[in-house]
Amino acid sequence: MKKVFVLSILFAATILPLSMVHADSSKKSPTGICNQSSASCLQFQMSPANNCPSSTVVDGKKMTFSDNVTVTLFQLFDDGQLSSAGPSVTGASQNYYLSTNTTWNVQSQNDFYKQPFNCYVKINQSGWDFTNGCDQQNSKGLDNCTGCLTMNAPDGGSTLIAPGCVYQDLSSANYHNVYLLDKQGKNLLFRGPRPTVFKNGAWVFDNTGLFSTMASRYQYQAADGSAFPDTFHFVDISLISNEKSSDAKNSEHGVLMAEYTFFNGAADNPPAYKPQPSSGFATINSTVDGQFYWWNMLPGADGAQTSNLSQLVTNITTMMQSTDDVPYVIYFHCDAGSDRTGEVATSYMLSDRTQSDTKDAYIYGTTVFNNPANGDYSFFRQIPVSDFAAGALWYCQTKYGSNCDYSDTTSYPQKGCLYPWQSGCSWAQ
Repeated sequence: MKKVFVLSILFAATILPLSMVHADSSKKSPTGICNQSSASCLQFQMSPANNCPSSTVVDGKKMTFSDNVTVTLFQLFDDGQLSSAGPSVTGASQNYYLSTNTTWNVQSQNDFYKQPFNCYVKINQSGWDFTNGCDQQNSKGLDNCTGCLTMNAPDGGSTLIAPGCVYQDLSSANYHNVYLLDKQGKNLLFRGPRPTVFKNGAWVFDNTGLFSTMASRYQYQAADGSAFPDTFHFVDISLISNEKSSDAKNSEHGVLMAEYTFFNGAADNPPAYKPQPSSGFATINSTVDGQFYWWNMLPGADGAQTSNLSQLVTNITTMMQSTDDVPYVIYFHCDAGSDRTGEVATSYMLSDRTQSDTKDAYIYGTTVFNNPANGDYSFFRQIPVSDFAAGALWYCQTKYGSNCDYSDTTSYPQKGCLYPWQSGCSWAQ
């Protein structure tokens, strides 16, 4: 009798530390696809999170994330390289045969987040098992395993592989470009995209997913053996607009209000350029408190001036230079974490790190990782669009007149000075 193994995929939540596998630019085709059931060839049913058992219904709601999920398999070879795309399914289930003793990267992606989430499984004689450090309990330790977090445990030969069919209160968010921009003493400055997830028709602030991702980036970038702090003042600085839309999922107003209300804001709209709470910090958990700023960053040089970009940079600098026992962990963001965020990051680098070296301010202020959630920690330049590049240039010119060089869009941080806090940076001496 043929054995059928079900892959019903959903990607999950928290993005955390490091990955060990990489894809080659000249990828080989997968060799582990076979064509009939045998002792060394098992049939699998790939079904993207739309055939979950009834036990996944909690409080009358189906706890899956099945909107147009695509599941794709990539074979992992012994040399650590991934193959080109193998079996790929969107929607209706399909059957495929896979060879035993082969390892596969299972990538799941949906229309909204447009980012693959990963799990590694190995095909054995009786079915499958997690591999490469991945499992349901410990996958939070590896970026390459985040797709495993809602998978059924294999139990030594399960006939069901069902990510997305195990209910856990975990969020999924597009945190691949969260990046530790600076570290001064115990104070940390991160940049990235909106820290919210869309759940049950509304935006929700995702402090758990964000804190986990920041801890991951800290571990990778600090690389000094120190731990991400347990106790800190968290400061969320939102650069987005208050634009409303009839489509809640595409409303910056919805994102903004999710942040504001998380920090105990109660008005119909948050106050611009002022802290929430107006004094002190809101309690987040037993060791973390927080504060929220809505700093509406308007386009163009005039917009940077109206938005008081200079004051924002000063505020960030003051917190980063704090010597209080409880450190600051600052997260500033726009929607995608690129344009408005790049404007502020470049301006901060110029003010507090590179000073008159305007070229380096632009390079370090627009550099992030390519896609660490998919195991790629290579540098990537996120160049702001012209409207927000103009704001960064305006800020530079207020300090250094015409001596502002923001023309280099291809260079990357150099060895010995990968991050601004390293002693190898000439302007850090």
